[in-house]
Amino acid sequence: MTRIPGGLAKSVLSFAIVFCSFGFANAVSGAEKKTCALRPIQANSEAAAYGKLAPDFTLKTVDGSFSMKDEWNGCDVYVFFKTFTVPAANPLKGLSDLTNTMWKSKFDYLIQYSPRNTHYFFLSQNADPAQRLVDQAIVLGHLNEALATLPVSEQVYWKSRIHIADDDFSSGSSAWLANIGIESFVIDRSQKIRALGVGVYSPLLADGDFLKLATEASYYQFEKDREISLSAARNVTVVPAFKAEVVQAGWAAFGGKINEVEFPSANDMANFDKMELDLELSCDRAACVYAEGNYYYDRIIEVYLCRDAEDQDCDIELGRWITPFGLGGRWVHDVSPLLALVKNGGKQRLRFHTVDRYNVSLNVRLSQTSSTAPKPFAYKELFRGGKLNPALNLRDPLTFEIPEGTKKVELVTTTSGHGWGRDNENCAEFCVTDHEWKINDTVSYVNTLETAGDTFACFLSTGTGVIPNQPGTWYYGRAGWCPGLEVQPKVWDISANVKAGERNKIRYKALFKGGDYVPTVNPEGAATGYEAEINLRSYLVFSK
Repeated sequence: MTRIPGGLAKSVLSFAIVFCSFGFANAVSGAEKKTCALRPIQANSEAAAYGKLAPDFTLKTVDGSFSMKDEWNGCDVYVFFKTFTVPAANPLKGLSDLTNTMWKSKFDYLIQYSPRNTHYFFLSQNADPAQRLVDQAIVLGHLNEALATLPVSEQVYWKSRIHIADDDFSSGSSAWLANIGIESFVIDRSQKIRALGVGVYSPLLADGDFLKLATEASYYQFEKDREISLSAARNVTVVPAFKAEVVQAGWAAFGGKINEVEFPSANDMANFDKMELDLELSCDRAACVYAEGNYYYDRIIEVYLCRDAEDQDCDIELGRWITPFGLGGRWVHDVSPLLALVKNGGKQRLRFHTVDRYNVSLNVRLSQTSSTAPKPFAYKELFRGGKLNPALNLRDPLTFEIPEGTKKVELVTTTSGHGWGRDNENCAEFCVTDHEWKINDTVSYVNTLETAGDTFACFLSTGTGVIPNQPGTWYYGRAGWCPGLEVQPKVWDISANVKAGERNKIRYKALFKGGDYVPTVNPEGAATGYEAEINLRSYLVFSK
């Protein structure tokens, strides 16, 4: 993997190496595509707009006509990329330069790493017919160059899925493709018109321009698969916690918004063995920009459980996410062991904390997957994190006993490393750390945050939920997190290594290259960076 301990390297070579090692997680094979439920195109009388159903259309291309009605199957994603020229004095000149640069990019990586159930459309909106012909020739040349390296069957396949428009969009059913706006866009598997991430137009990752489009396709495949999975779930109890509510805590340690949330009764809670957090953040693009013109950054956000009706700190963490740069999103992740924290059911108070202003919707999804599976019923809070330095590892071990009736004991930890620029190793956001848990001085469980400093680890995770093409350095791997993704708890079943009826001991250490982390100051970043730290919440969960 490509490591970036003190700086952030960018190279086509490392890009290619990382992609060859991993690939997109959800590229759809022919066998997988056959399992997709075919759906007819939906009739739509509304004007084309973002978030609305795409209308049927016929588009003239260099290979003939493309009819959306004839091609639509409910299984494919359709990505539209535009280019255009504007007068030099026009404020869109910079955007035009970027789109024209991408228009001239090579197709190799786009074909190699796109999910197979993707169509691409290249639309030249130049007013001059002669210039449109030049644009078409450029794209066709790069396409043929890329196809020439593939087996014949693959050439035929992708030739049918990469479409070069030969249309002036002046009238007819294709006019909306140009009139919807200057931006490129997607028609997703639900037939909705969706905006591409604004980072598509960023000069970041310039060496892999069209790979930005591949991440869009990858994410929309993931999103539809998630929708299908959630729809197929049975006997789910949805507990609304926040309903499109504006939350902005700023930097207040215990700020945010506290809601009283009605969970099922304690008797009903005892039957559940699965709990998911379903979070949606939204903000329009104008609202996601500071007054000085900078997009929202990647911030930690959390939802906490209050200990009682009088508690205002509300510091028992149920869930953690990292916001995307300047965009919203939706995330659904499993926190089933933490059912023990809300086992009493009834009225519970939850505090949601976000530094920036977002519209927040959060549902708690409860279900029973097995009537015989052990159910969480008790928990013990363990260590929290702190500044990453030798003092973090000087804490005494904790002791605990196993509650009567316990069938399973789990160690549940949510760990993310933060801090950058202050020290020479660029910890803890961009340095690899090991988080060791030792039980009774004998057995160790280790969580290695190995994607820290891996140049494209987050870029490669759009197929597992990372919001693509954020307007910032979203693609770099971090220590246990990505911008625009949940921080997933790590869960170990430690039942075999604890002793009922005795006092057990657990110790935690944060290690760097096998030992304590001793920060050395980076003189160039000391004034602007911030100290390395580990954000850790940990619990023992007991099930019966």
